[in-house]
Amino acid sequence: MDLVTGDFYVTGLLDFTLVRGEIRNLKAREVVIGYALSEEEEQILRRQMNLVLSYEQESFEDIHLLDPRLAPVEQAASSKLLQYVHRTQMRELNHLKPVVRYEIKDFLQMDYATKASLDLVENARSGKKQGSLFWLLDETKTAMGMRLLRSWIHRPLIDKDRILERQEVVQVFLDYFFERSDLTDSLKGVYDIERLASRVSFGKSNPKDLLQLATTLGSVPRIRAILEGMEQPALAYLIEQLDAIPELESLISAAIAPEAPHVITEGGIIRTGFDETLDKYRRVLREGTSWIAEIEAKERENSGINTLKIDYNKKDGYYFHVTNSQLGNVPAHFFRKATLKNSERFGTEELARIEGEMLEAREKSANLEYEIFMRIREEVGKYIQRLQALAQGIATVDVLQGLAVVAENQHLIRPQFTQDSRIDIQKGRHAVVEKGHGSADLHSK
Repeated sequence: MDLVTGDFYVTGLLDFTLVRGEIRNLKAREVVIGYALSEEEEQILRRQMNLVLSYEQESFEDIHLLDPRLAPVEQAASSKLLQYVHRTQMRELNHLKPVVRYEIKDFLQMDYATKASLDLVENARSGKKQGSLFWLLDETKTAMGMRLLRSWIHRPLIDKDRILERQEVVQVFLDYFFERSDLTDSLKGVYDIERLASRVSFGKSNPKDLLQLATTLGSVPRIRAILEGMEQPALAYLIEQLDAIPELESLISAAIAPEAPHVITEGGIIRTGFDETLDKYRRVLREGTSWIAEIEAKERENSGINTLKIDYNKKDGYYFHVTNSQLGNVPAHFFRKATLKNSERFGTEELARIEGEMLEAREKSANLEYEIFMRIREEVGKYIQRLQALAQGIATVDVLQGLAVVAENQHLIRPQFTQDSRIDIQKGRHAVVEKGHGSADLHSK
């Protein structure tokens, strides 16, 4: 389980050696144990593999996440893991996806040592991305696409039909260069909605997160239109996944101000025109300053005190500042607020009324904005499953367009399947080495 993205998988393994290998492949940091292990097995996990071990015996039954078709032991393990995360996280986990069962035999099986020696996602010597297969193939434009590509490299397909399905899409993107260029440009404006959805579920999303979500949703119709314009059956399954959720994009765009801050308690979040009461409070705050200026000019003229002015501090609020030499000209409706060495501070009922309205508007405005934002965030939470499905669709499009870019730039040829049990490579090249050294330099040698 990945608590950030909400991914939830289960598989059955026959022995502890396979379990240990799968933990390494997943690069897990914590293992939740729901069944008895021998002391030796626990020591291997804790000391040799440097894992955090947690324990859970209770179950959490969730009909929306658990699949009744799972084997009993898989069902039990999944429900115990759910119980553990609910017990430890103590927050909403609406972003968790329904559990997906997989078989390691559905993918090319490689142990951890083999994957490391092949430099699949990082260079074995440097520990960095550069010099790995991931480095060669990563022409993705989104964080979601990059994560999906990494997972594809970790788990290569062995199902011919699924491989051909991917190849067909890559070929389409190769054949439609200009459309692919437009697609690449559109993907650059896509934010990581998979992680944004999890932030909404956790109750951590801020106005900037929602604006990024709206920006991404606003890009989806263009991405979909580009794919539809190619009129290729191979793209149909991708197009179906691109749900723009227009009602959610409209809500966020109408509610959240473009310049909204990250902080949700200091105002400036909600767009003017979205809420009538909030607009009234803002009008009081905006016009209150001019009202005070008008009062100052009026009282200066009526009193004949040319130096009369209105000041403000947190202790006394708004007040008329009158020097000692002008105290004889103070109007009768002024009331004293404070006495200083060389001057005195006065107030009036009119000034106090305006100040009260402004203070009330400032306080109520901030509280109301917070309440409105929380309601919007709650509404966004209702779309988490659709957002996750959209994220998967965008990620898949991104990875496949990236592979087309690599194929074009590296002059790679699409392999053909035959019925023969052999591999025939002609004029083969080591693409990773070639990229690292430069094609011209390598061929000159």
